[in-house]
Parts: sequence; C-alpha cells; structure tokens
Amino acid sequence: MSEIIEPKNEVTQRIENVMHIAKSIAAEHSHTTYGLPHLLKALLHEDAGILPVLADLDKDWYFLEEWADVRLEQFPKGVVRGEPAQDKTINDVLDEADYVRIKQKKDLVDPLCLLAAVCTPGIGFSYDQLKSFPLTREELVLAGASNGNSSAVYAANNGHATPGSQQQHGTALNKY
Repeated sequence: MSEIIEPKNEVTQRIENVMHIAKSIAAEHSHTTYGLPHLLKALLHEDAGILPVLADLDKDWYFLEEWADVRLEQFPKGVVRGEPAQDKTINDVLDEADYVRIKQKKDLVDPLCLLAAVCTPGIGFSYDQLKSFPLTREELVLAGASNGNSSAVYAANNGHATPGSQQQHGTALNKY
C-alpha cells in the first residue's frame, strides 16, 4: 500500500524548518544531540517568524539569544557522526506545545506554541534557569491566542494581549 502524504501548509513547513535549524546549530557546536537550547536558538532565528511577536511584546531579542547561547555552551559536546539526534527533552516540549495549541484552540502547533512550551518551567529548563529568562509561558499563550495571522498581529497592552481573530491550521504535529 502506498503511503498517503498530506499536503503541507506554511506552519508545518515552519516547524520543520525550526527543527532543521536546531539540528544545524547542534552540529555547528559539535553536539551529538539537539535539545532545548538548540530549539530555543532556532525559534529565535528570523525564519521561525516570531521575531515580530517578540518586538510587539517589547522583548530584547539580543538578550534572549545571549541567554540561549549560554545554555548552548553548557550542552555536552561530542564527536558528531551524521545528523544530531534529538534528546529526550524535545518530545516533552512537543507534548507541551500540543497542549498550548489546544488551549489556544488552534489546529496545528506553530512556532509560538513551541516557544511557550520551552518557557514552561520544569518541561525542559528548570524553574531556577527560567528566573532569568524574560519571557513567560503565560504571555506567549496570550499572544498566541490573539494571533490573527502569522505576521505581527500579536500585541501587548499593559501586559495583556489584545484580542484578534483566530487562524485555523491543519492537524497537530505528531511527526517529531
């Protein structure tokens, strides 16, 4: 029997691109696996499409990237043979991102759902580590819930996201 291939939409391709960037970052740093620091750094890449959201939330992108770089330097190095594999934290983050997707009433996990999952204490980064991280899961969930499209329609008004229209997407991310 032949396998049925679902058509990909922009959001699915964006998630796949984020995972590819995370793997590339791991390889550049001689890491045999990729984990949360790599995923965070990939989410902060312009191709992930969330930089406008961070700007709307008045977040310092340079500080966020530096925070990710510190965690990358702490990640164990090894001899890379082939493509880096994902570590155990990636599945936990994807599960949490799916929960965020459900909470936001979206049909598909998007990069903002992934970032909210990365910012969830205890999922990958510890409570203590996230004390110095200037993003919270709650503000990202609010920003994602107000998402009218994949551009910068997220906005913060005194710490609360302004309402916007929901954009419906495909199905939940189960591939990773």
